[in-house]
Amino acid sequence: MAIESKVSENIHFLLMEVMGQVATTESYLRTFDQTHCLQVLGREGYIENLKVTVENDCFSLILTQPDRGQQEVNWARAVHTISTNLKRIASFSVNIVRQVEYLFNRTLWLTFDAHSMFAIIENCLEQVIPALDDKDIGLALSICHCEYEIDRLYLENFTRIMEELRKGDSIESYVTILFIFRYLERIGDSLLNIGEAILFAILGEKIRIRHFEALQQTLAKSNMDIPLDHLSLRSYWGTRSGCNISRVANEPAGVPAGTVREAIFKAGSLNKIEREKENLTTWQRLVPGLAPKVLTFYQEDENTGALLVEFFPGNNLQEIVLGDNIQMARNALKRLHHLLGSKIWPLTKKVGAMETSYMAQVLARLDSILQVHSYLRRQQTLGDLEVDSTSTLVEKCLRIERLFPAPFSVFIHGDFNANNIIYNEQLDSIHFIDVNRSAPADYVQDVSVYLISNFRLPVFESPIREQINLLIRDFYGFARGFAREQNDVTFDVRLTLALARSFYTSTRFQLNTDFVKEMVLRANFLLEKVITFDEEQQNWQEFSFPEEVLYL
Repeated sequence: MAIESKVSENIHFLLMEVMGQVATTESYLRTFDQTHCLQVLGREGYIENLKVTVENDCFSLILTQPDRGQQEVNWARAVHTISTNLKRIASFSVNIVRQVEYLFNRTLWLTFDAHSMFAIIENCLEQVIPALDDKDIGLALSICHCEYEIDRLYLENFTRIMEELRKGDSIESYVTILFIFRYLERIGDSLLNIGEAILFAILGEKIRIRHFEALQQTLAKSNMDIPLDHLSLRSYWGTRSGCNISRVANEPAGVPAGTVREAIFKAGSLNKIEREKENLTTWQRLVPGLAPKVLTFYQEDENTGALLVEFFPGNNLQEIVLGDNIQMARNALKRLHHLLGSKIWPLTKKVGAMETSYMAQVLARLDSILQVHSYLRRQQTLGDLEVDSTSTLVEKCLRIERLFPAPFSVFIHGDFNANNIIYNEQLDSIHFIDVNRSAPADYVQDVSVYLISNFRLPVFESPIREQINLLIRDFYGFARGFAREQNDVTFDVRLTLALARSFYTSTRFQLNTDFVKEMVLRANFLLEKVITFDEEQQNWQEFSFPEEVLYL
């Protein structure tokens, strides 16, 4: 028997067993017939064995058959998730049955309506196999939506129980009844997980139901209203923004690749989504075409929102610098230099002192840095020699930083990592993405973030590292040239502090101990250079940034 057939057969058997557990559990709660109780308890081990069998078959399909396509692998992963949650439903049924021994007033239980919740659960379980086998998005969504109705019924019963508990009668029985309804509510959570697993098997990407509903709403409000059977979805999992980010496209059968219309869907915190929408609008006003156009904004509730924005084809600068096309990398950097130096920075420049916060940013993130790398906590003694701790170094430089505000502000990207800059080689154009942190600030902040986003790439082999160093040197030279043109006499000291900040905070994204220590040593070196210069009371216009720290 083919392994797919074995998996499919066993997940059918597992589902039928769990449906039997749920039905028998309801019967026990209705009749208190001890036979039903023993049936539920007696099938627990068999269901566990079935779940393990499905799990083993799924991993066997994924790991031992390398010729499997991605769609088959996704199906196996989804089935594994479904089996895990079916087992949980069976376990919750066992827990419910065991609660009955604490139900001292069984007549009281019969005054509650548990049948409505059981009916939803049983109907939902009946839809699992048809949804999975037929790749039916509608049924998958129906399974997910059952959780909402179960939550509503749980809240109704919870409210009644709380009212009864305040009266002080039959407290033990009411608490037990609350536990039973709580287990039923948790079954709803497992059904939601099953529905989302089926969506993953169909779409090939993990997406939460709330985000999927927000996607449907944003598509419906835009002129990209895509039928579910034409929807193509690809999520971006490398982001640390805290938002769900997906690339969506309308891909009807028979349409040639490259001719479909695409967009980027982003869902998450309403504050972040609204801030990004506002910044995208600002960028469109300042430099039309640089950042994506907002196609649709959707507010799901008071805490969450979603955006559908224009999709830019091309490669991000991180992909380019790690590639083997040095000419493309040079062209991209040339276009970026022109965009910043001739358009964005001069166009948005506002003369006037602008306080910076590089050291404050380090202090705010120091705990999270040490949480990842506790060994970086610098001791205050080295033998008989007293040295400043990391926090002391930063606090000393915080005082110095306040003496040197930026002489002007520009509208910066705010998260100017190389992977947030897109280059379209065919059009020779640069685009910005992920602009929710854009704001008027010191241009040195974007410079430092961009430089360290290249430095921290965990690639140490030549010639790729030489190419990274070359592009770092090129961008540093461009930034220094701009500073000279603007007569920015404190550029060096601000860049030193900003780079120390970027070295420190970048360690949160690295687990290579030697590389992390290298970045921290460079950050410490930069801060100590600033402190020493201050203690010697030299002329700050003569302070020189040590360029060598930028290269490996």
